[in-house]
Amino acid sequence: MNNNENINESDYLEGLSNANFTDEFRQGVYNTFNIITGKRTSNEIVLERGSDFTFFFMAPDEIPTLEDIEEIMGYLTDYEEYEMCGELNLLYKELKNRGDRK
Repeated sequence: MNNNENINESDYLEGLSNANFTDEFRQGVYNTFNIITGKRTSNEIVLERGSDFTFFFMAPDEIPTLEDIEEIMGYLTDYEEYEMCGELNLLYKELKNRGDRK
């Protein structure tokens, strides 16, 4: 990101109300869920949203750790997205059994 993008992102974030920020954050969790579970790519999400800024819970190109997955499950539980939590729980168990991520 260049400096102009940082300024624009900062201005964008400052302009969000608490409700809008909560909505954007929730969408970021959903976006990251879709990437982690292989349902969507970050490019598909960005193109679909068509906005200047698309939120993700974590960088879309990062491999999630078990802790990341636990945090996302915590947020999804808050939103009562139990089916999504179930999918992540299966992924969590699989990764833990393989010892792939800390």
